[in-house]
Amino acid sequence: MQTHWESVLRGAQDAIIVVDEENHVLLCNAAACTALNLVEAGLLHRPVGENIPHPALLSMFDQVRQARQATRSKVSLEDGRTFNAQLTPIAGVGQVLVMQDITHLKELDRIKSELVTAVSHDLRTPLTTAQGYIDLLSRAGPLNEQQRDYILHARQGLETITELIVNLLDVDRLEAGLDLEMGPCDLIQVIDRAVEDFRLLAEEHKQDLRWDPPGELPLVRGNPYRLRQVMNNLLSNVVKYTRAGGWIAVSAVEEDGHVVVHVADNGIGIPPAQIPYIFDRFYRVKSDETASIPGTGLGLAIVKAVIEKHNGRVWVESKPGLGSVFSFILPAVEAGPSPG
Repeated sequence: MQTHWESVLRGAQDAIIVVDEENHVLLCNAAACTALNLVEAGLLHRPVGENIPHPALLSMFDQVRQARQATRSKVSLEDGRTFNAQLTPIAGVGQVLVMQDITHLKELDRIKSELVTAVSHDLRTPLTTAQGYIDLLSRAGPLNEQQRDYILHARQGLETITELIVNLLDVDRLEAGLDLEMGPCDLIQVIDRAVEDFRLLAEEHKQDLRWDPPGELPLVRGNPYRLRQVMNNLLSNVVKYTRAGGWIAVSAVEEDGHVVVHVADNGIGIPPAQIPYIFDRFYRVKSDETASIPGTGLGLAIVKAVIEKHNGRVWVESKPGLGSVFSFILPAVEAGPSPG
């Protein structure tokens, strides 16, 4: 006899699959069976990997089982539909997968992206023209202090708009899979160069930027330019949100065939309610302390897009007033056979 809660789960419009702590299926509601073309009778009490053929979903179950923390991902099915999938570990039960059909939202997002790309391209020419005329003002004659201040603010505004346009176009190129040629990549070199580029900025902010490279790390399969972009965006973020006199620590380790990179700080931190949205496009932490900090809200969205294109995962742990740790994990390149 079904319990009330089981009846609710079975009748839900969202696709729901519940597995026990041994990854055996306890429940697969009608919406999940329809979405994945499954028959519940053949699933119950059997390992989730035997009858659910979707690789992305199986990868999520493996991730949650190993990391013991919730994960979410967009899952595309063969019939063209897209689902937002969230897998959550439940102590004493196992794992609960909830999938929401967002196909129509993806189509709206595609239309929006095309519009943003078109508008961004069209804005570049007038912005370049405006920048050129601002640069020429000082040649037209002497400027007083107030005029110089106006020009400074105009330049800062143009720089912000230009950065926004560049980032918007970059996100679209990433989602289209452009500029992502992959090869064996040494993350120590990537991190070294990024840290050196930010060391002077950290010193200007009176921050202690720490990076103690490990003796060696396995290579990852990646795009050096994009992985450097990830480090640049993470370091730019923590420099902005760490107070003068604070510290920033970068580290990298090998764990179970993966390379894990951490960028930690003792900055202002992130409120718990805002952490799930921190990697969303245009999302910025909202507080009195962040109101005056400039930014487009796209830097961490680019980080997430790059890492996921590299078959990795990015996350953040944070406590308000104590700081944050941004981390990402990438699969290591398997070492080849030793020469005979």
